[in-house]
Amino acid sequence: MLVASVVPLVGLSIFLRAYIDRRGEASLADSAAGLVGAARRVVEDYQSVGEDDRRSPRLRINDDTLWWLRRVVGQEIHVYEDGVLAATSKPELFDSALLQKRLPGEVDRDVVRGGEPFVVRREHLGAIPLPVAYARVDERAVRATR
Repeated sequence: MLVASVVPLVGLSIFLRAYIDRRGEASLADSAAGLVGAARRVVEDYQSVGEDDRRSPRLRINDDTLWWLRRVVGQEIHVYEDGVLAATSKPELFDSALLQKRLPGEVDRDVVRGGEPFVVRREHLGAIPLPVAYARVDERAVRATR
């Protein structure tokens, strides 16, 4: 009698766990899409300032700019050019080697070369797992972390 009542409960708990994980991943992807879209617009708008005026050079994204943009978007932002970190809103993450200065190969393949609008990956900041969204912005891959 005990086994007959425990087996269905175990099956139900496994099903519910898988369902909750799938819903969480879908919610994370939706959140990442909104975050990446906002970061992309802010970065592209910032870079477009002065493009119409030939005397004014196009503004470059640097660490100070991304620190300011991070306050607008509410997330850390890292910009890669040719697969290497070009600017970041939080340089100490890279200086301490918590994050690598190279763009992950899968992201380069999927976003930069493959044309995916964005990719969300689970990465680790030291021992802490966190979701990271990557997107292509004007020939650069931009990384936004929570």
